[in-house]
Amino acid sequence: MTSIVQEALDRHQEIHLHGWVYEIENGLICDLDLNIKRDFKDFDIYNCDHSHD
Repeated sequence: MTSIVQEALDRHQEIHLHGWVYEIENGLICDLDLNIKRDFKDFDIYNCDHSHD
């Protein structure tokens, strides 16, 4: 999980995930029609420990 996502979760923000693929051959972005909105605050596994920062 990236630090940007971890910080958003620390602020209790919802995460919006969109599935796109960049095609190097033609320079186009292909939309995979994957859109997920989720609030992870109830999942302890996603809580961040910044004590090592």
